[in-house]
Amino acid sequence: MSAKQKRKIRVAEINPAGTKLDALNDLPCFLGLSVDSLASTGVEYLQHFLPWAIQRFSSVHIVLGDLMHRLNINPDGAPEDPELIPQAIRDCQIFYDKVTQIVQSSEANDITIFRTTDLSHDSVFAACLAQTLASYKTDRVLAALVDRDVDRFIKRRERRGEACSSKKRLKQNSVRYILEELAVFAVLKNELGDCVHLYLGTHSDTVKSVVCGEVPSLATLLEGQPCVDLYLSSAK
Repeated sequence: MSAKQKRKIRVAEINPAGTKLDALNDLPCFLGLSVDSLASTGVEYLQHFLPWAIQRFSSVHIVLGDLMHRLNINPDGAPEDPELIPQAIRDCQIFYDKVTQIVQSSEANDITIFRTTDLSHDSVFAACLAQTLASYKTDRVLAALVDRDVDRFIKRRERRGEACSSKKRLKQNSVRYILEELAVFAVLKNELGDCVHLYLGTHSDTVKSVVCGEVPSLATLLEGQPCVDLYLSSAK
């Protein structure tokens, strides 16, 4: 048996707590792919993920985070810089092409690939982003969660030796990343109805708390949207 055949998708955690994977089978799912994770791990694990997801969920969708990637291209820059989105799309094209190739070879005809740059044109995105930005300023629970996730992200950057001349701007962009991610999830809820968030890795504490209804100002934003942390087991 090859190493590819021996590797398996495993569930690390499901939120809200107590949710069983089998109870989610009738829902659509989407797998979030960040550009940073794609750059470090490649897209080969999709060959393991797609069969696993197809047999468990009513439909499968893939979400490529090219919009939020613009915030990592120039951590000292402003999120509104008009040059960043085109650059982010160019940076992501190679991953988009590889994901598309794997999806086309999966023999599944109903897998949709979303680019977050496209989803951001939806009016729901603008409304939800405005809501999350306002809530971050007024909701202490949300602010504490986001700030804690951002601090972890910045420390990871520092351990990797990634330079940034303005730590204040880096924090602002990192906060924006998390809040835009929530808005993208809200657009997907509007597009797909109740659906399961899948991520190869660990969802942020912010996302987990919002789907669990623990953030007062966003209590209904992602209600009924369980999130599942996945990992790919090592070959033996």
